Amino acid sequence: EHATQATTIATFSEPGVYVIRLTVSDGEAEGNDNVQVQVNATPVVTAGADHIVVFGEPVSLTGSATDDGLPLGSSLDVAWSQISGPSPVLINPPNSPTAQVSVTAIGDYIFRLSATDSRTAAFDDVLVSVRPPGPNQAPVVNAGDDQFIGLASETMLE
Repeated sequence: EHATQATTIATFSEPGVYVIRLTVSDGEAEGNDNVQVQVNATPVVTAGADHIVVFGEPVSLTGSATDDGLPLGSSLDVAWSQISGPSPVLINPPNSPTAQVSVTAIGDYIFRLSATDSRTAAFDDVLVSVRPPGPNQAPVVNAGDDQFIGLASETMLE
């Protein structure tokens, strides 16, 4: 933006590694130096689809996490955690996009898959409904995502 000044503002539209060169001349001699800029994208995290299991069956969490590989030299760390549910659970392994969960009570559980690349972090949640065995199971209802609208606005609820 201020290409003729020692201080400038650079805008980047894509993640990646960029090299910016500063060149200074006094009319007789010229010097320059480079600076490397790493533009880091937030990891992309998917905790998987909401699902129903019958109590006593295995509960599987199947998520995914991807990253742009920046900052250079860092790794993508993932972790599952329990956000809510009728009882505490054991997640095994907790630091893998896919895991098994040991539940001890019937009800609705929300699990979160988080990912960080040491600079940025992201997460996604999944609902696991654990239902009692037998034919008289209550239906599972999903009203959709929360809606935030202005007073005079209209929204379609799906």
